[in-house]
Amino acid sequence: MPHAYPARTTVFIMATDMDGRKRGCTGFMYGPRSVATSAHCLLGTAGWNTDFTVTPAVSGAVPPYGVCGWLKATVHQDFSTHRGPEHDVGALQLDCTVGQTTGWLSPGPDDFTAVGDPVSTTGYPLDKALWEMWSTRGNTSDATENTLRYDLDTVGGQSGSAVTRTENPSVAVAIHSSGFATDNVGVRLNNEHTEDLLNWSSSLPDPSEPSLPSSGSSTQWTR
Repeated sequence: MPHAYPARTTVFIMATDMDGRKRGCTGFMYGPRSVATSAHCLLGTAGWNTDFTVTPAVSGAVPPYGVCGWLKATVHQDFSTHRGPEHDVGALQLDCTVGQTTGWLSPGPDDFTAVGDPVSTTGYPLDKALWEMWSTRGNTSDATENTLRYDLDTVGGQSGSAVTRTENPSVAVAIHSSGFATDNVGVRLNNEHTEDLLNWSSSLPDPSEPSLPSSGSSTQWTR
């Protein structure tokens, strides 16, 4: 059920890229105002996306918790130069505290997911109707320090969704990065990536201060 926990921690992200095109992605609440997602949903090959809107727990025409704006977008520094799945992790800090209503997932840390473990992800596939939430289930097929592979059936739009273990769906063990049919990969929320997410959510910009990247990350403030 999309309005039950933990599905209601899933959010639909809409953004505008540098060419003026609209882009849809998925994310998940990991704090009262914090959304984790894929770095490539925030930073495109031509530069930062902008005009982010975040719609929590929507599955149909009416957003059950309204629509939130953003205050800060952050991606892993290494993703700026190497756009692979190893560090495809980013976050938005919102102008609302909707997570206090929806709840949120714990972002790892994960060092125990093994090959063959049952996993699932919930998001917004672009081959379905707009704002239609779908879940898919499968098993892990490979596990490295920074990535997990799994046989989930995903398409575009589901990037940024939380990958969770069936036995503990309140903990995100990875952020879905890309997939083709049943060959999928996500960035593992190991100690490094978990610490990054928590650090990024710990502060918001002073509107009077210039925008400066935080340590170990590349950051864009809203205007």
